[in-house]
Amino acid sequence: MSQYGLISHSHPLQKKVTVTSIDHTDSPYTALADDHYISCDVSSGNITIKLPDAPEKGRIYRIKDSFGNSNLNYITIETVLATTQLDGELYKKINMNFESLSFIFNGTSWEIF
Repeated sequence: MSQYGLISHSHPLQKKVTVTSIDHTDSPYTALADDHYISCDVSSGNITIKLPDAPEKGRIYRIKDSFGNSNLNYITIETVLATTQLDGELYKKINMNFESLSFIFNGTSWEIF
């Protein structure tokens, strides 16, 4: 403990995150089990990303407009069968430049956090 009453400790190394880069030619893109961060370039067209309908509980995906063009070309996120909800809706859109959304599967649906 320091003189200020703070306790410090070291953290174990953080796990590396898989970065997947896609553009409109990859659309529709089905998210893979080893995808974590999906970097989107929509400068030449819209992208649709399909999340799994029933992955393991706790699965996380982060999706971002990495080049700042989603006010012109959207990123649409839905599930493969378009039946599992994403925060109460069947799809979400990224339509603001550099916007990102993070999704976690709660066992029955996807939540945005």
